[in-house]
Amino acid sequence: MEKLKNCKQVGCQVSEDGKCLEGLEIDDCPHFYWSEELQDIDETIEAPQNNPTIKQPTFQLFPGTELTLQQIDTVTNKYNCSWVVILGEFDCGKTTLLSSIFDLLQIGFFKKHLFAGTLTPIGFEERSHLSRTISGNEKPDTERTKSLEFRLLHLALKRLDSATIRNFILSDVSGETIRQARNSGSVMKSQLSLVKNADIIFYMFDGEKLRQEQRGATMLNANLFLDNAIKNDILDKNSVLNILISKWDMLFDDETFDLEKQIVQPLNSRFNHQLAVINYFKIAARPDESDKGIDIGFGLEDLLDKINTETANVPQKPESILSMNGRNFEILKIKIDD
Repeated sequence: MEKLKNCKQVGCQVSEDGKCLEGLEIDDCPHFYWSEELQDIDETIEAPQNNPTIKQPTFQLFPGTELTLQQIDTVTNKYNCSWVVILGEFDCGKTTLLSSIFDLLQIGFFKKHLFAGTLTPIGFEERSHLSRTISGNEKPDTERTKSLEFRLLHLALKRLDSATIRNFILSDVSGETIRQARNSGSVMKSQLSLVKNADIIFYMFDGEKLRQEQRGATMLNANLFLDNAIKNDILDKNSVLNILISKWDMLFDDETFDLEKQIVQPLNSRFNHQLAVINYFKIAARPDESDKGIDIGFGLEDLLDKINTETANVPQKPESILSMNGRNFEILKIKIDD
């Protein structure tokens, strides 16, 4: 085949008149190359991809991963959502709770509530991976929340007795953020100031650490966090605080533990006059396999009832991050970035 003069630059006529577009000797031009003659050249052949005048079609697929605060309008511009935030110390079970709800909804475990979709399926799956057989773990586990920033998941639910589909943004906050916030007012304000705009606030106690040997330190840490949250206006007299006692399978037959005397009464005595209401829930999202009679997902149906009923008839707060879009949301993002 005969070799033809050619050039990578758009508009160069070297193949026709043999002259370089930039006036260089052909051998000195970095864009010049020899190409072999093609037989039966199709006149309709597409223009080179590097031609800036030809726009190549592009498609951006929704990734389905967890969302940051800066990305929340991806969901909230589409759906009216309620925001549920889960607080608690490291390894108390926050992420396990979220992944277990997602898993159990897939098999229709909660008879009153049906799974109605999610825009963050990969975000849920990443949290659930270590509980799957494919992970190679002998016992189910959960990926820990590592980021100090809010990471958000979308979940839609439908009750059997209602035609309405309700959308939620769920967020668990890392234990490290909680640890820093209970010891620092500045961290509390900078990292958790948006919590006061949540529609439902959960604070989770690690049931395993409420056993006798660690109970005192666990209660002290909770008191310090709640005190600091109230002092810095994260919680106030309008706040409904929902206390979750996780890993109930490790507590319910512990003769040294009395939920009412050791948890409910002390917290009510200390914080009832500073908060609107304090509610208490016992849960075991992923109990150890045993003959204790505590089934997987223990207490989670009551939790979903709480989420659904508490937010069903409550107008969304005008300052909530979930009601912001357009210019208001852009202002919020500037504040977050600052």
